[in-house]
Amino acid sequence: MASSSATETVSSLPPPIDQWTRRAAYGLIALGAAAFIVIAWAALDIAYWRHDSIRYASENAILSKVQSEGRWLNYLTFDLARRVDPHLAWFANIALTAGGVFLIFRRLFDDALIAALLAVLIGLFPGLHAQNMWPAAVLPAALIFPISVLIVQRFSWWWAPVFAILQFGALPYFYFLLALAAVPLATRDTARGFVLGLGPGVVWGLGLIAGYVFASALNIWFFGAYGVELAEWRNPRPAEDLASLGANVARGADAVIVQVSTWLPASSLAVLAAVLALGLWRLAADREDRFGRPLRAGYGAMTAITPYLAIIVSGIYVQFRSLTPLATGLAATPLLLLPRRYQRIGAVTVVAALGIPSVLLTYQGVSWFSATTQVNMANLEKVLPRAPRAYRGVVIDASDWEAYFQGVRAQAPEGLERQVFMEALDRPGRLVAAFNEAGFKIARLCDVGRSPSCADFAGDAFAAADCSAQLTQICVVGVDQRNNLLVKLQR
Repeated sequence: MASSSATETVSSLPPPIDQWTRRAAYGLIALGAAAFIVIAWAALDIAYWRHDSIRYASENAILSKVQSEGRWLNYLTFDLARRVDPHLAWFANIALTAGGVFLIFRRLFDDALIAALLAVLIGLFPGLHAQNMWPAAVLPAALIFPISVLIVQRFSWWWAPVFAILQFGALPYFYFLLALAAVPLATRDTARGFVLGLGPGVVWGLGLIAGYVFASALNIWFFGAYGVELAEWRNPRPAEDLASLGANVARGADAVIVQVSTWLPASSLAVLAAVLALGLWRLAADREDRFGRPLRAGYGAMTAITPYLAIIVSGIYVQFRSLTPLATGLAATPLLLLPRRYQRIGAVTVVAALGIPSVLLTYQGVSWFSATTQVNMANLEKVLPRAPRAYRGVVIDASDWEAYFQGVRAQAPEGLERQVFMEALDRPGRLVAAFNEAGFKIARLCDVGRSPSCADFAGDAFAAADCSAQLTQICVVGVDQRNNLLVKLQR
């Protein structure tokens, strides 16, 4: 006989417990909204964005992303995306992601409260906020995400490969979430029904291949060669045999342990394990929906591990900012195993356990990023001319960059620390974005790393400069013959 979660009532728990659960759900949603307002208030003060943000990048730099990451949609929308105010894009990306997650779980659980709880949780996930430091780059994929969910849900999961092609051209992890939008709600409570329920997952998997193949083939037109050439900084380790593939699998497993433990304390993991154990116990005890629940939970687990599976062959390391599918899958999988009458109280428990560490990490990460960018911009604004376009560019003597960033840390508010999932801003190359934000389209470093010598740019101008009288962290040295403003970093 056919069985579906829609045949049960939203909750058949005793009325007092049901009322408490409902109030707790509303309370968590309200607390999550308040936490987001606090985080957003900090984000409003972000003075500049990631060093390679579309806001500062050249068209050629974005074109190189097509070759190394397959982001052809970011390239096509380059001119439009860079015109969007980055703070507006920041808000839009969070709202669109949370909205798409709500649509997925509103259908999957047939319960708006559970859907809202999970949407709030994902909207506060620290990895999503780390990714959102490229607001213009995320925006095209975030716009497509809720549209793809609606079309797959209302029409057919055969649309999934179409959106795979689009999302692989911008930010693939949004496509990983689409697997949950294609989950069949009603299946025959038989092994055959279970197998048939895998059909949408197979089509979704074909979409993964289609997205990669399309991006690779598009590079023939752009660069004359098939494939995506991974950048060196990703440290790729392509699997060439079973041994190297096994090594990549082991690296991926280690990454899961490290990144999940970075996000969640042992107490949160214990709550997840307890809810999962309850789901497995009820699955063994209940006779109804014995195949449907594990099928839906399987889609949740697949969503969680897809960020790792997608890169096993290439051997690159999964960045924490790419783990929104992992967070979504981890939160949803135990709930999908539960009987319907326990799902709402399970959602309250899981969202509380995962939401508290998410809020603390996200607030710390965004606030630190915001405060550090403010200090750097204040240092620039104290000394830089008000008409940056009057100069060809700026050349930055970064030989004393370590002392400079010690001064930046001393100026930052106490209690804020960089989280490992946020970009390290205390690097000379990261400071270039601040000069770009100040209006200098061309900003070049010298006397640091592999950068040219400052003497190559300005002869002995830097060496002859006396910056001891300038009591600021940035010393204006002068202007060279090519009309470049010369500045020097100092303590």
